Amino acid sequence: MISRFFSFVSLLIYIRKSDNQKREFGPLYRMVSDIQMARKQPLETLTALPLDGLRGSLIVLATVLLLELSRQLGHSAPNPQLFTAVAVTYAAFSGGYAGGLAGAFIGVGYALYFFSSPDGHFHFHFTEINSAKVVVNAITLPAIALLVSRLKHGLAASLQNQTQRFIASANAFILGVDRDGRITVWNDKVERLTGYSLDELNGQRLDELLSDDAHKTAIKSALDAALAGRETSNLDLSVSGKTGNQIELLISFAPERDIRARIAGMTGVGQDVTEHMRAERALRASEGRVAGLMQNAADGIVTIDTKGIIESFNAAAEKIFGYTRDEVSGRNVRLLMPADEGMRHDGYLLAYLQTGQGKIVGVGSREVVGQRKDGSTFPMDLAIGEQGAGENRTFIGIICDITERKRAEVVVLAARDAAEFANRAKNPNFSPA
Repeated sequence: MISRFFSFVSLLIYIRKSDNQKREFGPLYRMVSDIQMARKQPLETLTALPLDGLRGSLIVLATVLLLELSRQLGHSAPNPQLFTAVAVTYAAFSGGYAGGLAGAFIGVGYALYFFSSPDGHFHFHFTEINSAKVVVNAITLPAIALLVSRLKHGLAASLQNQTQRFIASANAFILGVDRDGRITVWNDKVERLTGYSLDELNGQRLDELLSDDAHKTAIKSALDAALAGRETSNLDLSVSGKTGNQIELLISFAPERDIRARIAGMTGVGQDVTEHMRAERALRASEGRVAGLMQNAADGIVTIDTKGIIESFNAAAEKIFGYTRDEVSGRNVRLLMPADEGMRHDGYLLAYLQTGQGKIVGVGSREVVGQRKDGSTFPMDLAIGEQGAGENRTFIGIICDITERKRAEVVVLAARDAAEFANRAKNPNFSPA
């Protein structure tokens, strides 16, 4: 008891030291500074939920009842001061100052009864030493309740200050909202990005900065999930900046808990993906234009991957081969060749991938034979190019059905042969044989 009393006095002396003296203690100085900051707040902020306070005081009550039961059963009566001090410490830590103070009153009441009734029967008779013990309990137990509750609050304030310093200096976008979706955390990086300071947004809802209704719905869903104790990962948000610019954020949210472990809102950590999203939209637009050109091209265009699997098949190719795009997508390009040529195709492709040397890729067009859906074959000009590298390479085949041209060539050759034959027939020495 004496050592506990002097420890309490020593801490009070420390609190009264000058700031220069305190700084010699390093981290202890910062912790106690936060405790002193917490002391300036109203006493109500040190109290916990009524249920927590009740639970703490019940612990003290149960302790003194067990002590008294032990005495009534004839066991040697232990000194209640140590047990009640520990119980009050727990009550103050779990139930705040209100719980600790209620426990302290119970402890002091029991000390009054215990020391006035050495034989277990209430006589209200005190010796000098027992009177001193009651007085010590009356002083130390409320002091313990106050000190522990303030210490707990100060530690929480210290942790909160360290968290705020980390959030402010973090090289990431960190923002948070309370249970109503109102902005409570807005670090320096988000401030520089949007142009808004936390003071300007004080009390404003996060969804008011979102321009898209879908994003507002997504934020509400993320908050609902956080209040239910769940996290939300990789949420795309488009935030309106102070100048009206749109900032694209990829952010993940997690529940934010207060000192009593209750969910107070949610905190999100993310990154600026504005440039990435712009590039992605530009790429999609470019791909759309390329796809439109491919689809409307007069020649058939077929693209395959490094395994010969068909990836795209334009309208002209559909007309040439008689297949629809859905029928050939995901199938090997051998489908468009006669069986004997198709058997050799995979070998040609593998050899080219291994050596980089081929007879047709990148060397212009050549005449080959294609096969239609009905099994008929036809002559075609085929030019093959490639784009990309490694496993991401794509081979592009441009196909022209030259059936009509070949027929015309046959007619021309036949006409030429007939003309030559007629010219030779005019020669008197001509013989058909």
